[in-house]
Amino acid sequence: MKSIKRKQLFQYILLFFFVFISFPGCFLVDNPYQPNPTPGSPTDPLPTPYVSPNAINFTLSDLDGNQYSLSEYRGKPVLVAFFGFLCSHCRNEMPRIQNLYVKYKESQNLVVLGVGVSSSIEQLREFQSQYGLTFPILYDYNRDVYHRFFSSGIPAILLINKSGEIAYSYNQSELSQAEIENLLNTFIF
Repeated sequence: MKSIKRKQLFQYILLFFFVFISFPGCFLVDNPYQPNPTPGSPTDPLPTPYVSPNAINFTLSDLDGNQYSLSEYRGKPVLVAFFGFLCSHCRNEMPRIQNLYVKYKESQNLVVLGVGVSSSIEQLREFQSQYGLTFPILYDYNRDVYHRFFSSGIPAILLINKSGEIAYSYNQSELSQAEIENLLNTFIF
């Protein structure tokens, strides 16, 4: 009788161990572009970036109806920041991106494109004004462009190298200014 109970206990422990070990891996399959950096100091080692085999492109309108195509910026490093009006992490991260845009737009020719998702044009204008964003804000209400690169979660960042390829992507958590700056220096400058 004791050996049966021990055997059952051992089976439960073994089952628990395998479930515990394999469960976190389910969340890593969501996005093939998304390395899984751990938030921390900007000196933490970064994962190997995913580099697309071909240059990417999309065209969206800004809040005044002007068309912007990513291909216009080939030869320049580009940060594409997807955000939403109601997203608290986006409200924290976008001013950091603005600071880096001001810092690097001249010295590194950095282009920043903010892409508002699931927000009205009026909400995006308010967001742009409230946070003093001086880079173009584009409109992707239905997340058509967003879903080409991510399956869920904002804020989200695409770093596009001078060849127009995705050098790095990240989403579902806000990054500090130092972390974003480290990513820029590591992957596209």
